[in-house]
Amino acid sequence: MENWPKPRVVVSRCLEFAPCRYNGQVIKDSFIKRLEPYVEYIPVCPEVEAGMTVPRESVRLVKGGTGEGPRLIRPSDGMDFSGAMATYTEAFLGSIGEVDGFILKSRSPSCGIQDVKIYAHSDHPFVSETGGGLFASAVLPQFPHASVEEEGRLRNLQLREHFLAKLFVRAAFRGIRTEPSVRELQSFHAAHKYLFMCYSPQQLKRMGDIAANRQGLAPRMAFDLYEQEMEALFRALPAEGGIHNVCLHLFGYFSKLLNRKEKEHFLHMLEGYRNNMMPLPGIKSMLYSWSIRFERDYLLRQSFFQPYPEGLCDLSDSGKGREVHAQ
Repeated sequence: MENWPKPRVVVSRCLEFAPCRYNGQVIKDSFIKRLEPYVEYIPVCPEVEAGMTVPRESVRLVKGGTGEGPRLIRPSDGMDFSGAMATYTEAFLGSIGEVDGFILKSRSPSCGIQDVKIYAHSDHPFVSETGGGLFASAVLPQFPHASVEEEGRLRNLQLREHFLAKLFVRAAFRGIRTEPSVRELQSFHAAHKYLFMCYSPQQLKRMGDIAANRQGLAPRMAFDLYEQEMEALFRALPAEGGIHNVCLHLFGYFSKLLNRKEKEHFLHMLEGYRNNMMPLPGIKSMLYSWSIRFERDYLLRQSFFQPYPEGLCDLSDSGKGREVHAQ
């Protein structure tokens, strides 16, 4: 894909942008830097905007009363920043327009998406439970279509690839939705067919039915329905075995055109991938080369082969747990 869309991404300002962390430091992050040329960043520090200084004394989430959410408290003097945080969050999220993604600081009482410590009392040394920060908790329901992650989790290869695929697909969809056309929707669906198939063949079929628009819906309504299904599709990581099955499906386009050794070699490599012994890019490269060789233009347009810019490809992995989940 030559002309990549430029996603709009809200990012915690302490990640590479400004020394606004509680201790007056900036956090270096290689992924944030590598992504910068490809996106429009919107840096934000909710804690500073809610009236806290840099550097500042620590604040923590404290369990609220019955039926209430957690409060944002400064233990040293009991100052409650919950109201200021809520006011700023509402104003900021209501003013930024359409956003394709968020990269937020993990474990922050404002920006953490999960595993943020919530204490029973402001001066209590023990954690009562964990949850999301006050800013992040407002992001998720207001931007359900966006690609949202914490910077720490993006060190995991599987989560990073999911985040990037969703981010650039979302940005591309936003681009064609400005002047909705059923023909444009059908072209979009066709180009992403095999990427979507990795996630859910069933969801792909529902999206295909909407794109076909046999009911003659107004373009805007068709786009709205399609977007809802796409949101549901991306709620989870690719289905177990989904990428393997798509590779096998694409191989079917060429199986009768290849000699026995070529077929055996590919199936051997694919089995290696399924057993975590062979990297996926090698498999994709073979399939893409055959698409060129046998002039399968439809396949050459598939985002499955390159769902995001090549400059963002990185096989490094934190190695933390294979049982990971999308936000």
